[in-house]
Amino acid sequence: MGVAIDGKRVVIKGYGSADLEHDVPIGEETIFEAGSVSKQFTAAAMLLLARDGKLSIDDPARKYIPELPAYPTEITIRHLLTHTSGLRDWGSVEDIAGWPRTSRVYTHDHVLEIVSRQKTLNFTPGTQWSYSNTGMLIAGAVVEKAAGTDYYAYVRSHVTGPAGMANTDCYETDKANRKLAVGYEKEVGADGAVTWHNNLYQHVVRGGPAGGGYSTVEDLFRFDQALRAEKLVTRESLDQLWRAYPELASESYGLGFVIDQSPVGRIVGHSGGFNGISAVLSMYLDAGWTIAVMSNLGGGAATVVEGKARELIAAGR
Repeated sequence: MGVAIDGKRVVIKGYGSADLEHDVPIGEETIFEAGSVSKQFTAAAMLLLARDGKLSIDDPARKYIPELPAYPTEITIRHLLTHTSGLRDWGSVEDIAGWPRTSRVYTHDHVLEIVSRQKTLNFTPGTQWSYSNTGMLIAGAVVEKAAGTDYYAYVRSHVTGPAGMANTDCYETDKANRKLAVGYEKEVGADGAVTWHNNLYQHVVRGGPAGGGYSTVEDLFRFDQALRAEKLVTRESLDQLWRAYPELASESYGLGFVIDQSPVGRIVGHSGGFNGISAVLSMYLDAGWTIAVMSNLGGGAATVVEGKARELIAAGR
């Protein structure tokens, strides 16, 4: 976990075990799966492409992915990034069973297979808010088409690279990387005995635009500082990323960033969670604080951020 104020690290420290089987302790350089925290990287990539004139946030997604179904109302890139597209979340689509969870990488074919099965949208785009990983996967496909390169390469060269995030990527988890933490869930039996289950067989081998990437607390701090200093995107772009869109029924979500209010002002960022995964990046835009917590225990990061850190910051400690 780590806490910073105005870019100065107050604390950055690791606790616990990164790998129970081999008794590897968590350190400052341990790399954790970030879950949906990486949606922010996809959104930043979109704004960079818009800056370079390669797309407009209000373009229809079908302009770049013509294979998408022609719904009565066009889904725009802005709808994808604000979760107002009407596309069902892929995790809740029953026929997603046809997409192998052990697929090595995210591909256009997988995304289009998901979307092609949804003959009608859940609602007219821009009229309701509903969290959709499917929408973010489509956003990643748009990044590839507009950039003319694959999603991973574009994010490395234009987002994480310029921000100095050397340990952030969508790593292929079937390849050895001694810094990666193994995710765990705790099971307590009726007799009180504790069993730890790893999550190695519960997610795809390589993440993508909607989540599944890896990062470190230090790298999240670097992302925070690069954004605040306008080293990645312009102030105009930040204003788009970091505002809610009530006109699209997105009251507390910007473009890939959650928008929140606290007693000390506006907070932006994102959380990520899955079995054995928990991460939170909270940027206090008005008060100058940044909280980054990454855990290889499901729910671990949220407990720290929501249960204590925000409380202490609000109390002025």
